[in-house]
Amino acid sequence: MNKTFGNILESSFGLADRAVFVTGAAGQLGSAIVTGLIGAGARVVATDVSSAAVEKTRERYDWPSHRIVVAACDITNREAIVAAFGVGSAAFGGIDCLVNNAGVSTFEPFMERTESSIDWVMDVNIKGTILLTQEFLRHREAAASGGAVVNVASHYGI
Repeated sequence: MNKTFGNILESSFGLADRAVFVTGAAGQLGSAIVTGLIGAGARVVATDVSSAAVEKTRERYDWPSHRIVVAACDITNREAIVAAFGVGSAAFGGIDCLVNNAGVSTFEPFMERTESSIDWVMDVNIKGTILLTQEFLRHREAAASGGAVVNVASHYGI
């Protein structure tokens, strides 16, 4: 990343040394979010259902190892979320921000959509967002300070 652009991001967003938990980090949007956060000086807990996919993405974008920790996180599973927050907290001393970016979609015609497809979308997009936000708030409450939650949406929700 261009150092001048990185300096502009860092001074504009005030994220220097803030720890940000990002879901869906191996995807197109997630990898761009992680790259931008690193450019703004943040430390990032990059998560996806597969840590191998995030590692591959980390290598592709050459994310600096001192600014990032990778963790597998199935956001439909509370225990997996607790474990991933534990990894991030251990690495960075806490989590300051949460970016709920992970999401899935199904492209079956509406009237042919199966109950299992509906369950999968609802579990990831709704339940996962709620579980992640609950865990983030537990961490922020323990830290006795504020934080930020960013929920990413898609035009596919229309």
